[in-house]
Amino acid sequence: RNHAIAEFERQQNNVDKDNTSSTSGGANRAVCMNINEQPESATGQSRMETGEEIEDDLVAGVSDVMQPALVLGVQSDILFPVKQQKEIADILRRAGNTKVTYYELDALYGHDTFLIDFVTVGAAIKGHLENSSR
Repeated sequence: RNHAIAEFERQQNNVDKDNTSSTSGGANRAVCMNINEQPESATGQSRMETGEEIEDDLVAGVSDVMQPALVLGVQSDILFPVKQQKEIADILRRAGNTKVTYYELDALYGHDTFLIDFVTVGAAIKGHLENSSR
């Protein structure tokens, strides 16, 4: 991904040079690149990672995380939606972690629930600690 970003920035710099140089005669052009897109290879072909490949990379990245893990999702959290929290728990489980606890909290405070709703968050933490000690 860092390579893709660097390639995008390099292409943007070339576009800026084309657009500002009066002697270049270069046509105005825009470069758009998806963050998951690989830059063109020497053969001129580019390739996008599939969702399955991305998930496999994530599983490989957390394959050493085997300690008990608590993942909390808050239904009203738009910053980190519950869908993403479920994906984190699923990725940890796919990597072989059998001690993953996922709780989905129904709270009104969105992302700030972790800072404000001590009772709900505390109960989830207590449940996780009780389950992971077995």
